[in-house]
This record gives sequence, structure tokens and C-alpha cells, in this order.
Amino acid sequence: MRRDLEEAAAELRQARFRAGMTLEAVAAALDASPSTILRNELARTPGLPPMMLARHAAAVGLRARIRLYPGDGAVRDAGQVALIRRFRERIGNVGRWAFEVPIPLPGDQRALDAVLTLAAGRIGLEFYVRLADCQAQLRAAHLKQRDAGLDRMVIVVKATHANRRALREAAPAIADAFPASTRRLLSTLAAGELPPTNGVILF
Repeated sequence: MRRDLEEAAAELRQARFRAGMTLEAVAAALDASPSTILRNELARTPGLPPMMLARHAAAVGLRARIRLYPGDGAVRDAGQVALIRRFRERIGNVGRWAFEVPIPLPGDQRALDAVLTLAAGRIGLEFYVRLADCQAQLRAAHLKQRDAGLDRMVIVVKATHANRRALREAAPAIADAFPASTRRLLSTLAAGELPPTNGVILF
């Protein structure tokens, strides 16, 4: 949560710069002091109330949302277990697999669903039966890739109508971070090769 607040604070500051607003202008919109706005932007406001965050975001042209997700240590449901099993059968016996791999940062409670180690590098894999908030879920996976020092990140999503629609709607926002297609990724992984880029597999 601390990291999330730090990232949100940085976004508030960048949005203010883009809007050409001063600390005083934002403070006036929130009926707060410029020092309070600066503390928000530096993630130095202890216990920042959600409504204050939402009002600050609105003042600089952003929208704040809070979503809850199952913890990374949550027990997988039967659907996810089946998806993982089918995926492993599809790509065959390549590389070395590890599951529920913790992020190697002190105090970090996150874990990757799986890490596949090949001769050319390490690939993080996240498996989703249902995309609840596509952009947020893929962004979280991208951050896991960064913090775990992985060469690639592959998202495996169950091929349902709802998931296809969610990916289509989010395509413009995720294209840069996850450009590789299902067909390209499956063929590359089945050959035991490191994908050229991150990507999403509908499976």
C-alpha cells in the first residue's frame, strides 16, 4: 500500500505540472494549504484520507479509484489450477518451473503465480480466469516483473467472451507493455525460447 501511495503521489505531481497549476492553485481548489498539497505529492501525508486523495486527483484532472483484489497468497481456485495445467501441457516440457515465487524485496507480500526459467532468461507468468480490472491487473503484473528482475512477463488469460472484450477495450493502454500476440508467444515458448517482448495469451 505504501508503494501504491507513493506512485499515486508522483502521478498527482506530474498531473499538476501537465496542467500548469501551482501548489497554491491546487490548494485553493481543495481549501487546503500549499504545504498540505506538497506533502500529498511527496507521499508524506500520514493516513491520507481517501476523499482527500480523490479531491486532489480531481483538482489536477485525474480520477482516483480504489479496488480490492485477492491477495497474492490466496489459494488458487479450481479454474486457475485447470488453466495452469492446460497451459503447461500446451507448451510441453520446457525449462524449469517454480510456483508462488515471492518478490525478492524485504517486506513485500506479493508473489508471482509462476516463473519459467529458460536458458535465455526468466519469464514471469500470471494466470487469470477472470479479468476484473484489466488495466490494473496488467499494470500490477508489469510492476512484479520490474521488482523481481524478470526478463519477460506473460499473462495467460482464459479465453472467454468477457475476457476478450476486456482486453479489446484495454488494448490502447496495454499495447506498449504487452505487445506480443497469443500465437507468437505460444510458438516461442513451446520452442523453449525467450519471447521477444512481454505479451498476453488468450488460452
